[in-house]
Amino acid sequence: MRNELGELELRALEARGARAALLAWRDRYAATPKTADELAGVASRVMQWAVDRGELQLNPLAGFPRLYRVNRAEAVWESHHLATLLAHAAPEFAHVVRLAALSGLRLGDLIRLPWTAVGEHAIVWQTGKSRGRTTAVIPIHDELRVLLAEIPRGDSPTVLNSARGRSWTEPGIASAFRRAKLDAAAAAQLAAEDASAASGIEHLRFHDLRGTAATNFIRAGLELDDVATVLGWMKGRVEQIAARYISGEAIGLAMVERLRRARPAPTGAGLQPDAAVNQQPAP
Repeated sequence: MRNELGELELRALEARGARAALLAWRDRYAATPKTADELAGVASRVMQWAVDRGELQLNPLAGFPRLYRVNRAEAVWESHHLATLLAHAAPEFAHVVRLAALSGLRLGDLIRLPWTAVGEHAIVWQTGKSRGRTTAVIPIHDELRVLLAEIPRGDSPTVLNSARGRSWTEPGIASAFRRAKLDAAAAAQLAAEDASAASGIEHLRFHDLRGTAATNFIRAGLELDDVATVLGWMKGRVEQIAARYISGEAIGLAMVERLRRARPAPTGAGLQPDAAVNQQPAP
């Protein structure tokens, strides 16, 4: 970038067509869109520095359109992915991973979640989204209930704590996550006796555990609208995950379960509804 743009005079950056010329320069690297956008981003920051100091009147790359688009709607930690990660995670970090996959909470909310937010049937917590004006209501299904019972309650008010008994920090989570993935990769290479062997979780990020939570909620019987509300997603994104990871049979069973719960209690003398229908009168 220094060789290509370094000789430009400041007045050239204020000329008509400067933005188009700079975008054309960026587009020369369109074969690697992420790299192209990173180059343009660096150039934009330099130009904004010049604007802030009165050297330029405007930044010609301010808010430039991105070439790189990433859609991680289908990036989900499946059960075998989770098993690989958890096999190389310290117990305290395993609690973090499992709670993320079962609750769908963002990382910032996970590490702040207090025990006072955990009720009998739901976790109710004002999240960091919209400066605390958004309240998450997460139903406590059976698997989540088991996990919450396993997590020890120490002196810290937060649900999740490091081995030192202190609340996690985001850098601490990032470090533990990176270490577990590296250990998983090393184990895969050792098992295969091949330095190029992969663990199968290289492409997954911690944030992708929210997609796993979406699949868990759908399989537990929540409607797609409800899942979208819990996670703060558009319904279309939840539908993508459902179509990719959840079979029609599983969705049908969830519907049957909702109908069963909605059916009024039988009024007969201890008879189940089906039994009452099938009972024949005595001859």
